[in-house]
Amino acid sequence: GISMKETLDKCKKILGGETIIASTRREPLSSGTVSRYFMRARKASGLSFEGDPPTFHELRSLSARLYEKQISDKFAQHLLVHN
Repeated sequence: GISMKETLDKCKKILGGETIIASTRREPLSSGTVSRYFMRARKASGLSFEGDPPTFHELRSLSARLYEKQISDKFAQHLLVHN
């Protein structure tokens, strides 16, 4: 079988960059586009929230802090593509 790493490497090679998610023009997605599609997916999930639902950036920030605490700052920064 094919490993996850091989799959991700193949996606990066096809897209010609470090990301595996890109626009149809093979350019990185803007933060606004990512947020907009996240909001659509969140609404489509049918989940309900008290107060304001979490944004993509709030969840991204939370996951970074958790990875920082559980693994390392370097690992979290790498995931956030802050080299």
